[in-house]
Amino acid sequence: VAHTVANQPNTLLLVWLLYNLTGAASDESVTYNGVAMTFVKHASFSSTFYGALYSLVNPTVGTNNIISTVSFAPAGPTSDIVVIAASFYKASQTAPVRATFGATGTGTSIAKTGIDSSTTEIMVMGSACHANTTDTKDAAETLIATVLNAGNDMRGTASYKTGAASGSMTHTLGASNDWVMIGASVVGVA
Repeated sequence: VAHTVANQPNTLLLVWLLYNLTGAASDESVTYNGVAMTFVKHASFSSTFYGALYSLVNPTVGTNNIISTVSFAPAGPTSDIVVIAASFYKASQTAPVRATFGATGTGTSIAKTGIDSSTTEIMVMGSACHANTTDTKDAAETLIATVLNAGNDMRGTASYKTGAASGSMTHTLGASNDWVMIGASVVGVA
């Protein structure tokens, strides 16, 4: 997946890797322009529906490829995958994310409350469901992306909003389904 990082101070790249497998993954990695990204958080539903968040401080400016590699043991399962990326600037370069969270469930409401954030931070959340249904962010959030995979049977959505003490983020599915969410608070430069 190609992604463009603007020439801004103190950049941070976040990537959500969301996938559904017919077998368990034994290893995964994500790179941007050949540089390994840092694993932040994951959530797994029934060992086959998985979401992970990766970060990279000071990524290369310009348009470069995000490459995700997932290994399977035993080899041979099929998978559906959605990749969503977002660049932020004026982010801490030493501890860029905190207050990470991940959860899974079934239903239409994908919500996280009590996020330990502040008004100098940005809360981010990515979610996915294994269905071709809407995944709508809350009106107070800004959409990063909503992506339907090539097989038209898995949707991922990511959004952000200004942090708040005991903050919350919500995505709503158009139909009840199994879901996974992963998020964090992006720390600004002091």
